Amino acid sequence: MLECDHVLFISKTYVLSAAVAAAITTTTTIIIIIIIIIIFIFLIIIIIIIIIIVIIVVIIFIIFIIFIIIIIIIIIIIIIIFIFLIIIIIFIFILIFIISIIIFIIIIIIIIFILILIILLIIIIIIIIIILIFIFSIFKICAISVTIIIVVIIIIIIIIITIIMIQHGVRDEERKGDTFLTCLGLGAIAISVLQWCFCHKPPPPMEKPLL
Repeated sequence: MLECDHVLFISKTYVLSAAVAAAITTTTTIIIIIIIIIIFIFLIIIIIIIIIIVIIVVIIFIIFIIFIIIIIIIIIIIIIIFIFLIIIIIFIFILIFIISIIIFIIIIIIIIFILILIILLIIIIIIIIIILIFIFSIFKICAISVTIIIVVIIIIIIIIITIIMIQHGVRDEERKGDTFLTCLGLGAIAISVLQWCFCHKPPPPMEKPLL
């Protein structure tokens, strides 16, 4: 009877130990599973945070690259526009310089042409006067003929000078009239001088008294 009680006690002890062991094992397993789940959740959260941070960094990097590209494009456009403006300004200055040189050359040519015309006119007038002096001195033309010829020559000269002044700079009507009157006065003086030179008869020489 005692042996049966001992065996029963041992059996109960084994059963209780096994139950306790099973309970402990189950609790440990549940705790381990919970810890694993919590760690997994934390890992997922950490991975999500890392992915979000990476995405934000990538977006910021892309925005920075786009910003740098836009700045570079703007700088290149500004440089191109500046170079184009410099080229245009240089071209305008060169064109103005060339036009100024051409205008200066044209003005010089016109002045030289006018001077040549004036010199030729003076030479022609001098030649005509020399020829007239020669003719008057040879043929002793009367004062009326001399006056008519000289008046015609003076009128032609006045007309030519007036046309030249009207064409080259004398635009004021009052100045034109003054110039024309001055030419007429000079012509009248020239007529009087030439008449006196060519038509004045010196007085006959006085006879020497007889001794």
